[in-house]
Amino acid sequence: MSGPEARAAAALAAAKADALGAVWNLVEGAGELPLAEGPLTGVTLGVKANLAVKDLPWHGGIKGYDGWLAGADAVPVARLKAAGAAVICTLAMEEGALGAVTDNPAFGRCLNPLGEGLTPGGSSGGS
Repeated sequence: MSGPEARAAAALAAAKADALGAVWNLVEGAGELPLAEGPLTGVTLGVKANLAVKDLPWHGGIKGYDGWLAGADAVPVARLKAAGAAVICTLAMEEGALGAVTDNPAFGRCLNPLGEGLTPGGSSGGS
């Protein structure tokens, strides 16, 4: 599978993972993202929703900020992209990154794929 095909497959997998409540915002056309050449070329990933990804909703899990779009990438996201990574989505998190089970009152609970009743983890449960 080539780089673009691998990115498309990863984007589809991320969208399917949404049944767990893990993916909040998927980049439109994620399988066709232009990549920089670098040590992370071919790596596809999502970032916690408190990191700005240009043109995606940026709210950090806080309902009052819902509807804000990031005008630019956060520094870590920009560095990942510059190194060749494809950042395709933002991931579920606790409200304001404060919590232990990723049960966000505004955006819903993130489920653990290993079993019902298990928590996916703390503030970064969508990861």
